[in-house]
Amino acid sequence: MWTKAELVAYHSVPTTTQPGLFEMTIDDIEATYLSSWSPAERRRRGVTFTPQWIVDLMIGLARLPNDSDFTVVDAGAGAGKFTIASARAFPGARVLAFETDPTLASALQKLVRRSGFGGRVSVVKQDFLVARLPTAGRRLFIGNPPYVRHHSLGQHRKAWLVQAGKSLGTTFSGLAGLHVYFLLRCLVEARAGDRFVMVLPSEWLETRYGAELKGALLARASSITLHVFPPGVQVFEGTMTTSIVLDVVCGTGDCRVLAGLIDPSRKSVVRQPVTAAMPNYAAERANWLHLAWNATGCERNIVHEAPGTVPLGDLFRIHRGQVTGMNSVWIANRETEALIPRRFQYPCITDGTEIFTSESGSLDSDTVLRRVIDLPEDLSDLEPTERPLVNRFLDYAKRAGAADTYIAKHRKPWWKVGLREAPPIVMSYMARHAPKFALNRCSARLLNIAHGLYPTAALTDMQLEAMVSWLNTSLSSRVGRTYAGGLVKIEPSDAMRIRVPDPFAAEARLAA
Repeated sequence: MWTKAELVAYHSVPTTTQPGLFEMTIDDIEATYLSSWSPAERRRRGVTFTPQWIVDLMIGLARLPNDSDFTVVDAGAGAGKFTIASARAFPGARVLAFETDPTLASALQKLVRRSGFGGRVSVVKQDFLVARLPTAGRRLFIGNPPYVRHHSLGQHRKAWLVQAGKSLGTTFSGLAGLHVYFLLRCLVEARAGDRFVMVLPSEWLETRYGAELKGALLARASSITLHVFPPGVQVFEGTMTTSIVLDVVCGTGDCRVLAGLIDPSRKSVVRQPVTAAMPNYAAERANWLHLAWNATGCERNIVHEAPGTVPLGDLFRIHRGQVTGMNSVWIANRETEALIPRRFQYPCITDGTEIFTSESGSLDSDTVLRRVIDLPEDLSDLEPTERPLVNRFLDYAKRAGAADTYIAKHRKPWWKVGLREAPPIVMSYMARHAPKFALNRCSARLLNIAHGLYPTAALTDMQLEAMVSWLNTSLSSRVGRTYAGGLVKIEPSDAMRIRVPDPFAAEARLAA
């Protein structure tokens, strides 16, 4: 394996003078890059190298005619797998490879020249989001856009997103990752006859913030095909993100939404695209990933569907805990708890570890929990001795900015956090493993790091205990959405779909 210094030296000297390094391959480039940057740094940069079999599969899905007006655009070329494969698969096409990393771009330029594609393959060291794109003829946008979470995107990126939304007649959420930006650039450029075949993280298919993107796709495509991997499949080594291959044909008229299933063991599409049976499949706010899994027959793998089971949502309302807007103010500390009457300080689950460490599946004491301040809407009911102290706290909260947060500005009055009643069962929200459940025997309230399960049926203590035991021993991480680094996030809608043993089935049999 080359060192980073050797690779840099190779870029600075003409290839013909380096016979020892002349046989550098794409695998060499990737191996050197992987050894030069830590996994955390690669995640920050959004670099994930695509397995060759997925590249070949996506090239095969494209199946575009080979004519002189056909251009392949590799939106984030990396080491060049899609670039080289496209040049070989479409000998009459032009290929544009966009890559901003100077090391990868330089290495790819040498590969292109050595492979004999220099006349029709261009490596462009520019940001795909702002670079000029070819306007003549049809275009195939293909590749694996960088996956950078929204937390790491700067204001110049967010400004680009605002402009993209304006050009498409909508507003896109700032929660979207960089891969969504790349897809939006394709949509901004889209003309009838263009095609996108991209491997992407699937989160935007499931979340509310993806609704605008799905709406934009539906308005500009004649067909959308979601080639999904079976639940839980790790597509990229070391990156447990749930992924899909998105195939979009641009055009006008009614848009067909299809789903196909990829089998990694066979390295092929084993179930050809089918139109989903659900009439709301193309709805912008539908969960497209789960509907695609359902259409291809692998949904049962994540919901444990079996006779005698019911969806968890049939038994419970599931709500996320409350957002305070500024935990540093609303979670009581030594100074502020002395100002607030004890009856307005509520023991709260403020950290997921408080659920994870409940090995017995039960939270029996609130002594280790922190307390969240939740003042009443009307402060006139305070005792005369209490009001000055509460006023001192509110002055402190204002100086800290607690009245100016987005959350505070959208609640009345700004000081009322509005904690929900304590649920009998709590569950974790994010982890790198299956969700954890616990009986809430100490009546703790919740912040938005956990979910509360509120029964909609009359369940006994024994039934609740049995439910928690079953959930803690029977689920896997497949019930949630997997993000970069293996972080599994379970939304209330995901949890409500989990199928559990029907707690009333035995009673029904006895009654019969």
